[in-house]
Amino acid sequence: MCSNETNVGVVLTGAPCAGKSTVISALEERGELVVLESFMPLWRKRCVCDAQLLEEVAADQLETGREVESRKGAGCVYYFDRSALCTLALCRFMGQEPGEKLREAVAWTVGTSLFASRRVVLVLHLGFVAGNEVGKLSLEDTIAFQEVHRQTYEEYGFEIVELPKATVEERVQMVLNKRFTQ
Repeated sequence: MCSNETNVGVVLTGAPCAGKSTVISALEERGELVVLESFMPLWRKRCVCDAQLLEEVAADQLETGREVESRKGAGCVYYFDRSALCTLALCRFMGQEPGEKLREAVAWTVGTSLFASRRVVLVLHLGFVAGNEVGKLSLEDTIAFQEVHRQTYEEYGFEIVELPKATVEERVQMVLNKRFTQ
């Protein structure tokens, strides 16, 4: 929906298998503007989650975010399937130090006008863990990873808007009913 003076970015975040990409796909099917995540396509090329992959993901997030931000005057809401802060949360969950590109992407994310509303949608876990290509996390680990996301965004001054367990259509309506203006 394009009605604001400047573009607004809304990030959907959360642990694996919470339904982030499903909600993003449903938003896209409704004609909303979405920015797809880059982790899975890049992971599929390498099949290993390591510091190099996190740097590649961060570089892509930075480039894509800057491109969306540069669409000045469009006044649109863009729904992002994750951001550099999600990549930082993964880095922390893995017990790694962020690399140079990830630090740059995080700095851009917290400094850009695109995310000036400082609100992020935390897609809550569904109470079970389905198959995941990257690796099997227990429900306990999924909940812990969800909390790392929460803590990471809160550390950078973002307000968490929880998206509870519900049908896909109900979740989409909840996202659309929120006001993410600046």
